[in-house]
Amino acid sequence: PDMGTGEREMSWMADTYKNTIGTTDLNSHACVTGKPIVMGGIHGRTSATGRGVYHSANIFVEDPEYMEMVGLVPGLSGKTCIVQGFGNVGLHTARYFHRAG
Repeated sequence: PDMGTGEREMSWMADTYKNTIGTTDLNSHACVTGKPIVMGGIHGRTSATGRGVYHSANIFVEDPEYMEMVGLVPGLSGKTCIVQGFGNVGLHTARYFHRAG
């Protein structure tokens, strides 16, 4: 999904694809992401990108070699994270960093 779209719009696109191409197409349900669960979406999709941002940053800060390059101690402890924007990705990124302490 892109900015300004949600599960409803993704469902419309998937339904339009299915009605245009036909239900016999193996990929008719997989043509778009971000669909609601009842339309073939997956649990965890809403927070997936924010979770990925958190895990990517965490891998970086846990690596002693990278932290030495930037003059910091490995680990999240004592560090501050700034999240720009508070849409879907920013919300979940902030939640994962908050949970990590």
